[in-house]
Order: sequence, then structure tokens, then C-alpha cells
Amino acid sequence: MREKDHDSENWLDPWVDQFSDSLVAYAYVLTQDYHAAQDVTQETFVRLYTFCRRHPDRDIVPGWLYTTLRRQVLTTLRRRREWVDLDAGHMAVSDTPVWLPALFRDTLLKLPRADRECLWLFYYNDWTTEQIARHLGLSPGAVRGRLMRARQRLRAMWEAD
Repeated sequence: MREKDHDSENWLDPWVDQFSDSLVAYAYVLTQDYHAAQDVTQETFVRLYTFCRRHPDRDIVPGWLYTTLRRQVLTTLRRRREWVDLDAGHMAVSDTPVWLPALFRDTLLKLPRADRECLWLFYYNDWTTEQIARHLGLSPGAVRGRLMRARQRLRAMWEAD
């Protein structure tokens, strides 16, 4: 995206239209909280807007959105953990998103976050292992190994349920 692309008032709308559902879904897989996923996605678009205004000569690619969202999720989870530890309480169960059948969602959410994230990026975002590796700062081989283990764990949990 170049300066000429975001001079108009509605330059952000196509980004939101194209990526918001996918970003919310990705954030949900990471946070297991639908409302937090929506908040993090909204914050990601605010950061996109701010970045483009500050750096009108820089290109933005969709991967920037996913990386920014992931960083926001990690910050949110860290703050939530601090909040939960301070209050010695528990988080409320969030609403069930409509894009996943409940039984599959519940099984998927039992996986470790790293496994859920790789499965989501590979199957639901159609990312290659190379794209996932760049996004997570891993080697493609490590991503393939993580995917294999995640599939095995998911299959075992699914069959047990």
C-alpha cells in the first residue's frame, strides 16, 4: 500500500472487509475468547491505520496484519495471566463462534496454543509451511514437525471423545 492508496477517507475499508473475519478467527484460536479476539482484531486495524499515517511511503502486506495481531494476542494473554494471578479468579467462558462446530472447537481448544496456531494457519488460512515458518520465526522443518504432532494429538483427542 502506498501513500496514494490511503489518501482517501475509505482506504481502510477494503482491508477490514477482506481480512477481519480471518483475523478474528485466528485470534480466537490463539486466545480461546471470542470477545478478546474481536478486541485484538480491532486493535490490529488501529495499528494499521496509525502505521500507514506515520509511514505513507512503506508497503503493507497481509502478513503484516497477522504478525501484528499475533503480537497483540501475546500481549493480551500476558496481561490476562497477570490479571488472573492477581485476582486468583477465573475467566468467563466466552461465546461460541459460529464458524466452528462446537465438538470440533472444544477438541481443538484442548491442544497447546502453538499446535492450534499452526493448524489454523495451515488449514484455515491456507498458508504454506514456509509462510508459517517466517511468521513464527521457525524453520519450515520445525513447522512441518509441529503440524504432524498437532494432527496426531488432535486425532487422538477426537477419537477419545
